[in-house]
Amino acid sequence: MKSPPSSVRVQSFPVVEQGPFVWIYLGDPERLNEIPPPHDLGWQSDTQFATVVGKLEIDANYMLLKENVLDLTHFGFVHASTFKISDWVDTPRTVKDGETCGYHQSFVASPLPPVFAEPMKLAPGTLYDRENYGSFLSPALQVAAVDLVDPQSKELTGRFRVCHATTPIDQSHMHYWWVLGRDYGTSDSEMEGLRAITEIGFDEDETMIEAIQQVMDRDPRSTAELERSVKADGPGVEARRILQRWMERETV
Repeated sequence: MKSPPSSVRVQSFPVVEQGPFVWIYLGDPERLNEIPPPHDLGWQSDTQFATVVGKLEIDANYMLLKENVLDLTHFGFVHASTFKISDWVDTPRTVKDGETCGYHQSFVASPLPPVFAEPMKLAPGTLYDRENYGSFLSPALQVAAVDLVDPQSKELTGRFRVCHATTPIDQSHMHYWWVLGRDYGTSDSEMEGLRAITEIGFDEDETMIEAIQQVMDRDPRSTAELERSVKADGPGVEARRILQRWMERETV
């Protein structure tokens, strides 16, 4: 096999392989040391966890997806017939830590939705404690978590994790990859059941997010004029501030 001509050059980019993802840095190579490395999601390689993955291409700006998964008060409306999580009615606590932000919500002796109860061999509606929290880790990655705690023994009995990864295609289209994992109900059939209900639920998110994008596209006013924020939007507002700082750093 002949060697390529000496004049041929191929541009290369730094990459990091981590779990199911390959992270690529497309910025100025001279500034690579200034960029935080991808966050390590240890549960994706934890042998106690089983995972399912999926991908959607959504016709909407990728920040609409990020704001959606930072405000889980939408569960009782968008996912009323799928995930059946109806107790997300109070505004969670907004959490900020440097260039990350998120939410934390505690549920004490609250009826356990089927999506959590059935894999634990519990009846839906069983009173149980849940710690729900999630974070905007970077413009490309968000995570969510549910820790299930026995209200009597106060022992951690199950861990449920979600990873949301987005890559914008353009201003109003995105790639969306998701990974779900848990350390209970991990048989192949149980995980396939989780995949099936998740695909239905995330299709509901897609329909809602695309409808929002269509309304925004039809309105001649600027985004600043269109948007109004409420308490539940706190993590999403903070995420936009972080994104703005990332953009300013990249353009200096």
